[in-house]
Amino acid sequence: MSTRHRTTHPTNQPAGSRWRQRAACRDNDPDLFFPTAAPGTPAHDRQAAPAKKVCRRCPVTADCLAEAFARIPNGVAGGLTEHEREQARRGGRKARTA
Repeated sequence: MSTRHRTTHPTNQPAGSRWRQRAACRDNDPDLFFPTAAPGTPAHDRQAAPAKKVCRRCPVTADCLAEAFARIPNGVAGGLTEHEREQARRGGRKARTA
């Protein structure tokens, strides 16, 4: 998951969000994680691929995915696109990370 608070000092964050300091995406452009093509389309999948590549090397993917299910409706977070998270919520095919 990308955070837009890259300059925030870790001690200024709530204890439950300190995992973000270890996120692989923290130094990437946030736009990388928000594909512009329609969700669920091949174009969206191609646009999401670079973000998912970052997620694959991330040590806090599980924390990010939990945050995504709770509060992030759009974009790639926790290794899943919004479409994949919605499928997982509905009990559709098993969601795969990254």
